[in-house]
Amino acid sequence: MVTRTLFTRFVVEMEVDATGRLRPRPNTLWWSEPAIGEAGIHRRLAKLNRASDDRIAAFASTYGPLRFAAAPLLGIPGPRLREVTFALGQGMLGDLDRVRVWLATGSHGRPPHEVRVVLALVELLQNLSEPTRRAVTLMVGGAPEAEVESAAGSASQDPAAFFGDGLRRMPPLSEVSRPIDVERLRWGLDVLEWLGRAIGGLEEVSWPSVADLGGPAEMFRSLLANLPEALGHPELAGEKSAAAAAMFDALATESVTDWRVIANQVDGWVVAADLVRLAQSEGLTPREKARLCDVYEGLTAPKLGVALSSAELAERAKPLLQARLEGELERGGARPVRRGIVLGLYWRALAGLWRELEDRPLPRRCATPSCGAMVPTTRNRRYCTTCQGERSRARVAALRARGGKLRDGLSLP
Repeated sequence: MVTRTLFTRFVVEMEVDATGRLRPRPNTLWWSEPAIGEAGIHRRLAKLNRASDDRIAAFASTYGPLRFAAAPLLGIPGPRLREVTFALGQGMLGDLDRVRVWLATGSHGRPPHEVRVVLALVELLQNLSEPTRRAVTLMVGGAPEAEVESAAGSASQDPAAFFGDGLRRMPPLSEVSRPIDVERLRWGLDVLEWLGRAIGGLEEVSWPSVADLGGPAEMFRSLLANLPEALGHPELAGEKSAAAAAMFDALATESVTDWRVIANQVDGWVVAADLVRLAQSEGLTPREKARLCDVYEGLTAPKLGVALSSAELAERAKPLLQARLEGELERGGARPVRRGIVLGLYWRALAGLWRELEDRPLPRRCATPSCGAMVPTTRNRRYCTTCQGERSRARVAALRARGGKLRDGLSLP
């Protein structure tokens, strides 16, 4: 299945609170995993339109949140996203420079505001679990991706607990001063420096998974859109960040009512796709044809002015349904799709329905961040033909400059 190689999901054990909102169970961990076992996931989601609260919670615990509200973040055009994240990362580097200047001049007196912010972030990093700290240390040191993943393990800290509990334990920003433990300070500054350079467009992250996602900016977007619980703490935010915290809290909010509404919507699209395929193969009963007519008129708005056969009706309805699904997938940043992308259940379900309707794989985007070309869907490749050729030429040139050898052992002329 395509989902074995294309999609990743974030999952946590869910429960329904007294208000009908789905929330992670206390003291449970988020984990990431390939989105396998999702053949027909759109059909299974569609059947939840009348499901009990417990069944919805169990489904969400297995397949992750819908993340239907993440479309505003997922749909930001790539160039605009890179501009924003580059500015964010380089702004962080400017703050780190000010911290180092303050430290180098003796760190006398009360630290300036931007210095206190950075020192607070360094303290917050101390709350990472030991496996995560080891993995981060390896990452900053340039270790291969497999080594970092092995150190971190598959389960990550609950982002809501990490940021929420960490912020609660931190002293007010006005009281933050230079940490006594110099080694902790140095480690935290190195981590923030690496992060600032990576998202600021100054550090190439050569990991295959990051390249597949389209670079650090796309990975940053993916984390914000798929783990908004990490930043959704309006009660803990300062005045300047309260609006952003409230936005992330809203992105994280999914109720069982929301799930039933989305399931009902997906059910309608599944029925429409089934009727189209049936009309093109076996034909429709009068009742099925009347239902397909309703589907067609729902997609076009005006009433049909002439009588059409079932096959003719399906011929007209299919491209309209296809365009509707593609519009939704593009709104969620899921078409064309990048290999390894983290997508919420809603978008993965629509992708599954599109594949079923079209009977072909989703179009994939080249892994080069600035390239919008498509990768052949029948090949296990990350880059389009043009970028693949440029990368090969660059590799040969680099090897020639170093007097290296090709893979077959032949020396370069």
